[in-house]
Amino acid sequence: MIKRYFLGTMLALVLASAAQAADVKVVNDDAWFAEGPIWYQDKLFYVEYGRGSVDVWDGKKNAIFWKMDGCGPSAVLPTTTGEFVVTCYDNNTIGRISADGKTLPAYHKDTEGKPFSGPNDFAPDKDGGIYFAGSGKGGPLIDASAYYIGKDGSVKKVAGDLHNANGLVMSNDGKILFLVETEDNRIIEFDVQGDHSLSNRRVFLRLDDLFPNQPHIWPDGIKMDKEGEMYIGQSPRSLDAPGKIIVVDSWGIDTPKTKTAKVALDALGITGTALVVVGRDDAAAALSFRNIPSVQIIGPGELNAYDVLCNEWIVFTKDVVPASVVADRADAAKPAKQAAVSADAEVTATTESNAPYGEGSHAPLDDDSEPEGFPIKGNADSMLYHGPDSAYYGQTVAEVWFATEEAAEAAGFSKPASVQAAEEAAEEAAADDEDTKEGA
Repeated sequence: MIKRYFLGTMLALVLASAAQAADVKVVNDDAWFAEGPIWYQDKLFYVEYGRGSVDVWDGKKNAIFWKMDGCGPSAVLPTTTGEFVVTCYDNNTIGRISADGKTLPAYHKDTEGKPFSGPNDFAPDKDGGIYFAGSGKGGPLIDASAYYIGKDGSVKKVAGDLHNANGLVMSNDGKILFLVETEDNRIIEFDVQGDHSLSNRRVFLRLDDLFPNQPHIWPDGIKMDKEGEMYIGQSPRSLDAPGKIIVVDSWGIDTPKTKTAKVALDALGITGTALVVVGRDDAAAALSFRNIPSVQIIGPGELNAYDVLCNEWIVFTKDVVPASVVADRADAAKPAKQAAVSADAEVTATTESNAPYGEGSHAPLDDDSEPEGFPIKGNADSMLYHGPDSAYYGQTVAEVWFATEEAAEAAGFSKPASVQAAEEAAEEAAADDEDTKEGA
């Protein structure tokens, strides 16, 4: 049985082990639209569509292996002859590269003399040949195709009438070719014949079935590991789909306050889990966000694919956004002005903003007085709460108020250790007294 995994928008090229998250490693944090990675001769080859290059990583550093202006590379693959082929999406060719990175004559047409349209991705077979997808012009047009490059260099069209053909991959036994139709939000499959033709086209998976009642995922690349587990990459076409990226001018937070951070997220329409990338000089913002349970704070140098995949939103300020996001995702990023609202700004009260930690909580009032019915003070920095009987009650500035201790604990707050110890000691003393009375 083939298992399917969904991978959200990647911000950097990574090596990953499905077995252990600790194996995830960023190898290029400034890749401009990295695609089509392939491991070959102990090196990682991949393309940067935004730079028009094929890059190579030797385990220590990245270098440009080949570059061609106007190519628009989207995938690279070594051949059985020791050369490389590259899909030139923009100029509609299959580029050829020598083993030492020199440009060779490209493939321009199939055996019928017809040009390709939007070459996109490769899938090698066990006979030394290579399948590749031609995406077509996209949109509503059913004009995409699939091709096969034989060992003799011939290029035959093996499937037509596809809808925005994108990534493709062979099954491990070589009997099935899986192909992504991005516009239809699905993966189809073909039986592979002995002459490398394709037959019995059928739907393998509809992404809407994995994410019912959600916006389209827009599947893009597709890979399969040696265990037969399938990995599906998301195309970042819509910020309504899982894996949303927002770039803001700045947070504008001068004084650490959780309330301000919450208002900023509300203003951006962020719900669910969020990875907030904060610059080293933005300590006030980091302190403001760190006590929000649904937010993970990370520095720009710590950005990694695992944390990206674990969050529904990724939020940058302009000063820390990777170059690849600026250059290649600018048209997809949600425009946002300065997101934060100053602590003394007038905010229209809503049920959510007045109850920042859910039912039983209350946001601080403008004059920092106790909201009626909410006597418990909560400190968002320490995640501790203090009741009126606490020795620290008077000196605690409440960043949130709770109606009861139970509500505070439900929100993740706890009593100071000294208070807990005193209560436990009192309970033990009471129990001892009771035992003494029973024994008398």
